[in-house]
Amino acid sequence: MIFVIIFVFTVFALLIVLEVFRRTKFGKLDHKIAGLLAYSNLVSVDHGTTPIEEFRRGMIKNVHKVGWKYPEVPVVEDLDIPSKEFNIPIRIYRSENAKELPVVLYFHGGGFVRGSNDTVVNICSYLQNKSGAVIISVDYRLAPEFPFPGAIDDAKTVLDWIYKNGPTLGIDPHKIIVAGDSSGGTISAVLSQIARDKIMYQILLYPVTNLKSFTSESYYNFAKGFILTKTGMEWFRSMYLPDKENWTDPKVSPLFETNLIGVPPALIITAAFDVLRDEGKEYADKLSAAGIDTEYINVDGVVHGFISLTGVIRKSREILSFIGKRISEFST
Repeated sequence: MIFVIIFVFTVFALLIVLEVFRRTKFGKLDHKIAGLLAYSNLVSVDHGTTPIEEFRRGMIKNVHKVGWKYPEVPVVEDLDIPSKEFNIPIRIYRSENAKELPVVLYFHGGGFVRGSNDTVVNICSYLQNKSGAVIISVDYRLAPEFPFPGAIDDAKTVLDWIYKNGPTLGIDPHKIIVAGDSSGGTISAVLSQIARDKIMYQILLYPVTNLKSFTSESYYNFAKGFILTKTGMEWFRSMYLPDKENWTDPKVSPLFETNLIGVPPALIITAAFDVLRDEGKEYADKLSAAGIDTEYINVDGVVHGFISLTGVIRKSREILSFIGKRISEFST
């Protein structure tokens, strides 16, 4: 009996502690997000001293821990897209006997420094399962080995190849959608500007739209302690953009593009507790002001990177299901 009492008391105490972690002066966090934050803040990475390769391996390891839950896809295959100097690896998620289907080119996040096709398996599997479209993740080159414009050049190369060769993969080249999270959202936004005639829809998940200035209210509120920090963003920028003159280039910071006529319709999703929240909304507002059909959603209680947490939080799975529905609607 005493053991039961101790167990009940311990559980009750843990729930009280977790409720304390959930409460912030900016609102309540999802209870599982609060637990992850408490842990991550204890084992945070020093961007300046951790070797790049270790940093990258850590992301793959962490995604596998929190993103283990996702549906099976009938066909998953890897392919290399040729470019002038090297091949660009892509991973294709599709149904069997795919024919004239829409395609989503998905670009992973990771601050332009880390991430790969292996870090978005759960996301791409959900999108294929919920939309029926062909999903292709792109393993673009990373900084600091390949700073700007390496990632953009690779993305454009893959887009052009799919536009030309899509039918061989069961893809309708006139139904191309771009999507991505964080830096991948930036790449998707940039592609939607420079190749607006080839893209029918853009899906931006907590994108970076302004790499010049980190002075928004959300940067002030969530500068540290909420996964993505201001210091972390400064480090990512230094890796990807060693030349400060590029900070306002629209291919770096899509918010600085002045001509948005003909840009495809957009779905922009931000996280309530994220330094990037305000610039995501600002870009949505700018698209809307330019007459672009834009849907903006700010997800309560979550932090940067929440879409990867398919094995942890329901909201991740719900948002991916919602995105899958939007893909279906725009491609039929």
